[in-house]
Amino acid sequence: MQGRAYLLRGKRVILRRLRHSDARHIHKHAKHKEIARFTELPHPYRLKHAKDFIKKTIKSKEEYSFGVELRNKKGVIGIITLSKIDSEHKKARIGFWLSRKHHGKGIMSEALFLIFDFAFNKLNLNRVSCSVFEDNITSHKLVEKLGFKHEGISRQEEFK
Repeated sequence: MQGRAYLLRGKRVILRRLRHSDARHIHKHAKHKEIARFTELPHPYRLKHAKDFIKKTIKSKEEYSFGVELRNKKGVIGIITLSKIDSEHKKARIGFWLSRKHHGKGIMSEALFLIFDFAFNKLNLNRVSCSVFEDNITSHKLVEKLGFKHEGISRQEEFK
């Protein structure tokens, strides 16, 4: 899957395949404790983590990981991953994070609309699900605004 080089362009953002040269930008934005608090990322997040993540995503044939980049400024400021893709049942799971500096500006909303278009119109999926940590109020509001429906609480689903 990931072997195909998809580039998704929005009005203000670009979603693109990750490159090895993105490691420093990913590290810069993902190393903050608040990012780790609401994701599966470790804290402290080291440059080696970013390099390993990029290597893994470049090799992956089972998921799509996109770097979120502003159109007017180079450098990855977040990640969106479409994983657990099930072609038979036409479903996948989405995960995302964005630099704290860029929260509240509609950037992730635009990026998620791009990934939904990709998922539903390019991959022909029927369902995209998302898990959000219970106390991540910002992401809860975002996914509700985008039309996700609350389906339940998975207790002890992720060990942090």
